[in-house]
Amino acid sequence: MVDTQIFYYRLVFLAELLISEFLFAVRLPKRNHFVLRVSLSILSCFVLTFFFPIFSEHPLYLSIMFFMIFAYSLIALYMCFDCSFRSVLFVSLAAYTIQHIAYIIYSVLVETLYLDQIMDFLFSNNPYFNKDSVGGYSLITFIAYISIYFCVYWISYFTLAKRIIKNADMHIKNFAFIFLSIFLVVVVIVLNLISESNENEDIISYYLVNAYALLTCIASLIIQFSQLEEKNIRNELEVYKILFSERKKQYELSKKTIDIINIKCHDLKHQIHKINQNNVIDSDNIKEIEKSLDIYDSSFKTHNNALDVTLTEKSLIALDNNIKLCVIADGSLLSFMKSSDIYSLFGNAIENAIEALKEVDEELKVITLIVKQVNSFVSIHMENKYKGILNVVNGEIFTKKDDHNYHGFGLLSIKSIVEKYKGNISIDTKNNIFKLDIIFNVN
Repeated sequence: MVDTQIFYYRLVFLAELLISEFLFAVRLPKRNHFVLRVSLSILSCFVLTFFFPIFSEHPLYLSIMFFMIFAYSLIALYMCFDCSFRSVLFVSLAAYTIQHIAYIIYSVLVETLYLDQIMDFLFSNNPYFNKDSVGGYSLITFIAYISIYFCVYWISYFTLAKRIIKNADMHIKNFAFIFLSIFLVVVVIVLNLISESNENEDIISYYLVNAYALLTCIASLIIQFSQLEEKNIRNELEVYKILFSERKKQYELSKKTIDIINIKCHDLKHQIHKINQNNVIDSDNIKEIEKSLDIYDSSFKTHNNALDVTLTEKSLIALDNNIKLCVIADGSLLSFMKSSDIYSLFGNAIENAIEALKEVDEELKVITLIVKQVNSFVSIHMENKYKGILNVVNGEIFTKKDDHNYHGFGLLSIKSIVEKYKGNISIDTKNNIFKLDIIFNVN
């Protein structure tokens, strides 16, 4: 005869685990049709758990059963969130550890405060409050259960889960530490089941086993999140390296710009002197003067260092191709984005526009970029002329000229960054004007 308490507790365990996993996974990128996926995944987990056979109450078999339930939840999580399997494993393992910590604290509290005995004494003649009436919980133990799990989950969310960067990939390269965490948790849970099945265990052994289990779970979480912290630090160092490199480039570009301006100013003196001598204004000289003055516009101050560097660099490339870059941008609105993503997003977009404008008539070689706030949204609008017919090849947009050469409007990297920050992207190609619009909800 199967113990009804075990039969129902496995469903309770699944619910505890799914709630804990959701708290840790909520910041991960979600797959399409997320609500439908979650609904079907939860239903599947409960059906599989309900029909999982209980052939034995041996601790080893029960351990296998609970790990199978964990496997169900792991697969369900992977089906709902758009990230690597290692990221899902990281989240699931942390969630399982937190669930077990809450279980240990609850069990020890019930045992220490004699909550079951108190309830039996107060309501011994009332069948509605029998401790076995609802999955092994009486009224007072149920209140303790809800309170303890809520507190443990709430603390774990604000101390651990919120350290997971939104939409980040938690691909931990050093898998040995993750394996160690898995091993520690497995050992703790198996020992706990063995301890609970031992009816002759004395009170001291009971507390020692639970203290060991609690400390091991905490150690497992420390190992996991120290690895995550190390990965985040490595990523930040890479960004700092990029920023440092780009700042050096910006300095070199600024120095180069000053040198060019000095040379042009020197030439202008001679040109003006020549104009004064001949009393003739030569149109070629005027164009040369205007082109020289355009260099003053190659330095940008948008209140965002990453955007300034990108625009400064790309504007000089545009100038070399006789392309004018017109920018109205409040870079402070992009503070929610990583510097590396700003480099990639705007750098790719401007490079694509420059490539397209190489085939356009001189008077049409203009790139317009506007970054502004519209209510609670950040709007990015960029447009430029193009020549030819647009074609879609493997998700990329290309222009095809009469000579059948393709000139790319690579957008895959731009789309991936927009999706990372939960933005929306739209493209309009009417009247041979390529318009790129990106919207981010800053709230």
